[in-house]
Amino acid sequence: ASLERAGVKETDRIAPQIVSREIIHGIDGHQAIEEIRGVNAAGAGGILSREDYQALGVRQSIFAQDQRGKLYDLFEKYRAWLTEAKLFDLNFVA
Repeated sequence: ASLERAGVKETDRIAPQIVSREIIHGIDGHQAIEEIRGVNAAGAGGILSREDYQALGVRQSIFAQDQRGKLYDLFEKYRAWLTEAKLFDLNFVA
């Protein structure tokens, strides 16, 4: 409620232009969304740092070790887009 009063809205959507660019770069959009919301935002202490994300085991991430840098870049773009659009993702504030 306090976020709504501040003019910030919750979104279920990731900016299509961000995801579509990453699909071109070989990252599946649906898997990227699942990873961003289910892994990057689900650390015990909150959002995972790039280093913590890179250190995950093979059963903790959909993406192979060599793809995680690209995925984290997408995650950062998504968070920046949320800020610019004055939106928030409940997965990041819950």
